[in-house]
Amino acid sequence: MIKVELMKETDSKEWNDFTDSNDYGWAMHRTEWEKLMPFFGLKPMYLTAKENEKIVGIIPLVHFKNRFVNFLDSPGIGNAGLCVKQKNKEKIIKAILEKIDEIAKKTNAHFFVNRANINSPKLVGKKADYWLEEHGFQKSPEHTFLLDLEKPLEKIQKEMNRKCRKSIKISEKNNLKFEKGTEKDIETYYKLHEKMCKRTGLGVEDFDYQKQLFDLSKKKLANFFIIKHQNKIIGGSIQIAYKKVIHYWNTVYDPDFLHLKTNDFLIWNLIKFGKENKFKWLDLGGVRIKPIGFTDKKSLGMFRFKKTFGGELYEIPREIKVYKPLRKAFAFWLIRLYNDFPVKIAGKDKISLFGLL
Repeated sequence: MIKVELMKETDSKEWNDFTDSNDYGWAMHRTEWEKLMPFFGLKPMYLTAKENEKIVGIIPLVHFKNRFVNFLDSPGIGNAGLCVKQKNKEKIIKAILEKIDEIAKKTNAHFFVNRANINSPKLVGKKADYWLEEHGFQKSPEHTFLLDLEKPLEKIQKEMNRKCRKSIKISEKNNLKFEKGTEKDIETYYKLHEKMCKRTGLGVEDFDYQKQLFDLSKKKLANFFIIKHQNKIIGGSIQIAYKKVIHYWNTVYDPDFLHLKTNDFLIWNLIKFGKENKFKWLDLGGVRIKPIGFTDKKSLGMFRFKKTFGGELYEIPREIKVYKPLRKAFAFWLIRLYNDFPVKIAGKDKISLFGLL
């Protein structure tokens, strides 16, 4: 019999071992990320499925609720949805979904989002695998660009578009430096984050959140890099690094130095770092292939920027179970509004919401 319950503190080691050994396990499945969820306005409700007292399935379920929407989700950075043993897979999935339905009823959730991992070496670069249609879920795919780091460096560079190669030359001509960051650099990194958000209209993250991201690099779940110009830090990034995959993620830059092409320089050096350290793939992070809002220029600009590096566009399997259709429709209407007027209605709780959906 399969028993599904909230993760206990004593389950932590077995949970992480299960994540590390399972093809669908990703960095954000690991318990180290649980303490970061409240920074996104999320309540962790991590579930374990056990058979004969052994973990056979997990999901780091999280709950988000504000005055507009109320939903259950799985962390969306690199996708940490259902992760189960392949033996008796359907039986385990059914048991976990029944528990999630029970939680949805208790919390009055409007919908649940499951995001399947594609970043395991055995899964990355393969066709999206949807599991849950027969359980009443709807397909709602996301997309990302993946760069194959096992290609020769010259071939990777050749597959970049001309504008990208030119930007990299500009940054190298201006003697930008790419270095591993240290704990003493976090404060400068955070000040750049504040400056960048003020210029772009994005919400400012908590300093303690940035500090805890750095702590993940101590546990070899992330890498912290900085970019310098004339010995001054003008950019940086905290990248998830797990199972031979680098996930392009938390990035900052000084808006006053964008003419030096810091973002192009960063990705180019992540490629070189990945190859030198035997990583197999660089996931450039989620992109929207069409606008959600009436304008949504920022999202389309990010799509065009990531596309210049020559990676292949892959579908990320995201599936949604709707409990209250009108509420879900209202949530997506809010997303469209946010994408058109981010400065006017941005706030910490709303940024969490719109970053997830």
